[in-house]
Amino acid sequence: MSAARHWTDNVSWMGAVPSDWEVTRVGRITTFRDRRNDEHDGRLLSLSSYTGINLKHHDDENRLRTGEELAHYWRVKPDQLVVNPMWLNNGSIAVSRMSGVISPDYRVYDLRADVEPSFAHYVFRSPVFWSLYQVLTRGHTTYDRRISKDDFAELPFPVPPRPAQRAIADLLDRKTAAIDNLIAKKGRLLALLAEKRAALIHQAVTKGLDPNVPMKDSGVPWIGDIPAHWTLSRLGFVSNSLQTGPFGSQLGAADYVDDGIPIVNPANIGPAGLVPDWRKTVDDDTAERLCRHRLQVGDLVFARRGVLGRCGLVTPTEQGWLCGTGSLRARLDPGRVMPSFVESFIAIDGVAEWLSDQSVGSTMDNLNTSILGRLPLLVPPMDEQRTVEQRVRELRIAFKGVLGRVEAQNERLREYRQALITAAVTGQLDMSKAETSVPTPSQCDADQLGLFGGAR
Repeated sequence: MSAARHWTDNVSWMGAVPSDWEVTRVGRITTFRDRRNDEHDGRLLSLSSYTGINLKHHDDENRLRTGEELAHYWRVKPDQLVVNPMWLNNGSIAVSRMSGVISPDYRVYDLRADVEPSFAHYVFRSPVFWSLYQVLTRGHTTYDRRISKDDFAELPFPVPPRPAQRAIADLLDRKTAAIDNLIAKKGRLLALLAEKRAALIHQAVTKGLDPNVPMKDSGVPWIGDIPAHWTLSRLGFVSNSLQTGPFGSQLGAADYVDDGIPIVNPANIGPAGLVPDWRKTVDDDTAERLCRHRLQVGDLVFARRGVLGRCGLVTPTEQGWLCGTGSLRARLDPGRVMPSFVESFIAIDGVAEWLSDQSVGSTMDNLNTSILGRLPLLVPPMDEQRTVEQRVRELRIAFKGVLGRVEAQNERLREYRQALITAAVTGQLDMSKAETSVPTPSQCDADQLGLFGGAR
């Protein structure tokens, strides 16, 4: 038994590799290269955890580095290993397929002659190696956390015979490309489904459900024609009150406690409704002092700045929470509108753009109660609001099921891709059966886009 094999006897994650494979250390199959870019030329490269080595058209300041600046960078040649020691725990490591220059904060290595570069690329980016990088990362901040050269050099590395390395790399090239293509197709299907859902909800809340009702021009381009008997109003006209959350002087960092009464700020408003940060809550005394900002069932909470158009409906679960500094609250007139209908209307295309166009602020879009009160709003008769909102709920439930199935299929494909790479680079994959081993989960048929028909 070789010294290299004895050194890795306790590497349980690798399992029993084939008898003709060598298991050695990374330091024995790599040589550190510190060749500076003395020629002051070369293409600037970047290293991505997702796509590997890529050409970098612009640096972080959205400009190209000059030749003199690039003189301090490392030169990279095809088939060299590039490591970002600060982000290695996130998979920032790859074998380059192109020449150029890379940040001097990175490390560049030559590979031993009997190591196939494409095989090494898959080994270093395999899930089991990612887990080892995370264990070996030292430091507390982004700027000092890294994996030392010595720790990196001590990592175990499997070395099959060169023909086997090429066969494994070729197989993984084909299989991962096929899996990635399927994931991309499902990603496009997810986008189409989301677009279809938005279109059907838009149709329901702006056109109603009766295809034969007379229509009229709303006068608002992003709303279009509406049923002739519907009213075009403003959010302020159907609200009992519009209110801004407490100003900074009323609520400071010292007021926050853990696991108290939640404060609703823009970060707490999302597709799933109002989601609190239990690390940013207040105690009973502070909540009582800010009682005028307390939320009631049926209130709508809007993001006051940043990405506008985010809106959350207060349910019994959130009653008693507080409207935060970065939010606005609308307390609607229940005799004129259903809060859930208004929430659905706020989500349609056009609202966010209108709010952004009307916003104030030089560096960030910012709303106030005056702008929010002027927001155009459709007001159907109350019975139609109920039927439209019922239809919207049905659409959301139906699409949630389809979207969930497609997302689950994609997650299984990603998991299989990772497992395939791990099995291949550790010798656990039966290569004779591998060509037919990629699963093909049943795809959502394209005609699912039409399962729900029109909204009318």
